[in-house]
Amino acid sequence: MHTLTYNRGSMDDANGVQPVDDYCAPFVCLSGATIRHLRVTGAVYSSHMHAAGIASLIDGSQATTISNCHVSSTLFAAKNLSEDASFGGLVGEVLSTCKASPVVTGSSFTGRLDGWCTSSGGLVAFTSSQGITFEHNLFDPQAITYIQGTPATFVRMAPGVKSTFKECYYTQ
Repeated sequence: MHTLTYNRGSMDDANGVQPVDDYCAPFVCLSGATIRHLRVTGAVYSSHMHAAGIASLIDGSQATTISNCHVSSTLFAAKNLSEDASFGGLVGEVLSTCKASPVVTGSSFTGRLDGWCTSSGGLVAFTSSQGITFEHNLFDPQAITYIQGTPATFVRMAPGVKSTFKECYYTQ
């Protein structure tokens, strides 16, 4: 297991959130990749879209797999978002151009989800085209604080998209 500490943005009492760019995650876009045996810690304070613990976006014609990855980071979306933030514990969004169903297995999110976001997911914030296969995963956040909106426990999906779940657990 490898540990990556990823910190972006900041917050202080005098200035609030210091914004960072869109797609704020250790990996911006995965396409046909396999990420495994990774532990991510740190904090992301964002006023933009697709903040995530591992990858902002998934795309491509070959399946991306996230296996045995564990995120304990704090993800915070600021109030001044001009559009939907879509932040997720592991992944920000599976793009509509993605042609292969991603797989998330043996992974967990145990960090914090905080902010003004109306669309987020405990593991994946949103998928508009491909269902996701979830196997043996855990969503066990330290805290969930939303000023507006309600997050999806594992993934928010566009109408008609179906994901599969096998032995996935959550505490909140």
